[in-house]
Amino acid sequence: MNNVKVGVIDCHVVYWEAEIPQFLTIKRSPQERYPLIWQCITGGIKSNERTYQAAIRELKEETGLYPEKMWTVDCVNSYYDPKYDSVFLIPVFGIEVKSKDVKLSSEHVDFYWGSLENVKSKLLWNQQKQGLDSFNQMITKQTKKLELSEIHI
Repeated sequence: MNNVKVGVIDCHVVYWEAEIPQFLTIKRSPQERYPLIWQCITGGIKSNERTYQAAIRELKEETGLYPEKMWTVDCVNSYYDPKYDSVFLIPVFGIEVKSKDVKLSSEHVDFYWGSLENVKSKLLWNQQKQGLDSFNQMITKQTKKLELSEIHI
């Protein structure tokens, strides 16, 4: 097998309540692949868009939210998908929003805003948990990394 693809993104979303970060997780519809799991924003990259643009589009499509600020998180997730007989590399992004007013698409049935630990406890995939940890460290402790990783949108 030599199928390695960058075709999907992961995106962690934060809303600040005073000085306390609240993270978003969304629950997949029972009709979707990986039914009823909690996840971060995920989605495919279209052939005509840059990877970070896919993250912005997926955020809007899946939640109705708009990015205020955006960063690349210093990790890339990976997984083997037997459906496509391919290994996927997944760039990870962090997005700050100014509203918690989520409007779910038909791909999802529920959403939850919560603390780092509460959201991590809902996520199924270990690499999404690690990405959330990395994003949290960036926005709470690593201001230089945050500055250098910002994507100007």
